[in-house]
Amino acid sequence: MALSLKEPSREVSQGISELLVSCVENGIEKYGSSVKFVVYHRFRQEHGLEISSVAERPDLFASTIDKFFGVQGEAVRSCIGREIQNAIERLESTNSDEAALLKSAREHFRPVKQDISASEPVVEAFSDYGRMSLVLREPAFFLILRESVLAGLAKVLGEDGVQSTFYHLELATCIEKPVQFHRRLHSMYRAGTIPLEKAILIELFKKLHTTFRERKGFEYPDYVNEAGRVFQAQSR
Repeated sequence: MALSLKEPSREVSQGISELLVSCVENGIEKYGSSVKFVVYHRFRQEHGLEISSVAERPDLFASTIDKFFGVQGEAVRSCIGREIQNAIERLESTNSDEAALLKSAREHFRPVKQDISASEPVVEAFSDYGRMSLVLREPAFFLILRESVLAGLAKVLGEDGVQSTFYHLELATCIEKPVQFHRRLHSMYRAGTIPLEKAILIELFKKLHTTFRERKGFEYPDYVNEAGRVFQAQSR
């Protein structure tokens, strides 16, 4: 049976897959070189797919980005969308079939009108909070905080990701210093810091038998100090 001319060849499909993966990587890496590995892990964890499958299921990959980055997901998809658009413009004059396939994938990564510059930190750098709450130095609370950090990061990064992150950022030395902890985490994960810290805080407040609620103007150190106050009140 003759192969339909309308069907892309296996070589074209493989070429599109590799090109789209390259666009995805170039877009995500604007938010930090390590962020892509976390996103790929989540893609595999949520959908059982490798990054090489992004050409077949760009919708699921875009969904993973939105779930991971939250409100920043649109900006991350925008970066990927621009990379895809650049690839389309290079291909249109030489391979219209591949350009058409990329256009289809691009619909899931449409650039937004107002984008967050990749040169600017997605999470604002914290000013020095000065002396932190004394409760953070209490062994009982520190143990709860440490367990929450490990459990929260593991839910997002997996056990291997936690070990790698702790090793490269030396997080074990600054768990009780929320400002420093945030800065180190942000130096590697940039936009991905937000869901990582949220996962930690959910675990932390759960261990204190209360619910984590986001508050306007609050950042990671504020929430940790709030948890410390809850701990103190419960210990009286």
